[in-house]
Amino acid sequence: MADRVAVAVIHGVGALPGRNPQDSARLSFSKGLFKKIEAELGREVTADQIVWREIFWSDILQERQDAYFKSISKLVRVGRLRKLVVSNFADALAFTREGEAYDELNRRISSVMAELKGDCPSDTPLVVLAHSFGGRIMSNYIYDMQQGIRTADTAFERCETIARFVTFGCNLPLFTFSYPESELEPISYPGTTLGEEFQQEPWWTNYYDRDDLLAYPIAPIGPAYEDLAKNGELQEFPINVGGLFTSWNTLSHNAYWTSSSFYEPVAGMLKRLIGHLSE
Repeated sequence: MADRVAVAVIHGVGALPGRNPQDSARLSFSKGLFKKIEAELGREVTADQIVWREIFWSDILQERQDAYFKSISKLVRVGRLRKLVVSNFADALAFTREGEAYDELNRRISSVMAELKGDCPSDTPLVVLAHSFGGRIMSNYIYDMQQGIRTADTAFERCETIARFVTFGCNLPLFTFSYPESELEPISYPGTTLGEEFQQEPWWTNYYDRDDLLAYPIAPIGPAYEDLAKNGELQEFPINVGGLFTSWNTLSHNAYWTSSSFYEPVAGMLKRLIGHLSE
């Protein structure tokens, strides 16, 4: 019987230097978020009740992107905003279903899922926290599992114990415009092997800052996504993240990680899930 909650957190666009992508338990990009949530949970939750791992994929394309920026540094201004925009488009174009990068990306996810499975009982509820383009990556991964395009040995690794899917700064809608609305099919509730106690609130929550040009509401994508919201499966929250110089512009895109308007509700959700373990 599960006695803990597993968390898999995946980053979005942008370079993340100084990280060994093979060490998913050594926190880097999500360390600030983890510390904030840990403090928020306080003594009510023990350290062994949450198993937290990172899905790191930035290095798959980063060498090529860095080389290009270096080659154009004397021709254009290579600032934070340009890098953010270029990374977003480059990553989106590179990770198509027919490509070596896409296969490598999915191997990374599968590897972390297997590592989490080794740390947890097989029926452990899993929370996926996906920032930015990571939301699209994990949506695709879960969809492939649900459609039988890819599979795994255990229910946990097949995403069948995902209790919550949390997207923040998500730009998934931008990649749907080439398809008719009627053909857009979202993932369905993944946690099919979990008990009813884990289905008492929306399983997909989406957080976005109105000033973040790379973050968007998900329900307006099309009728099937709107149905998720109408049925209470998807809930969306406009929040304000960033500081004096970032909260009003696109640089807020990387500010979700340590914003109280994000980590406080996530901590509350984790606390409720842990409470269900004893029911």
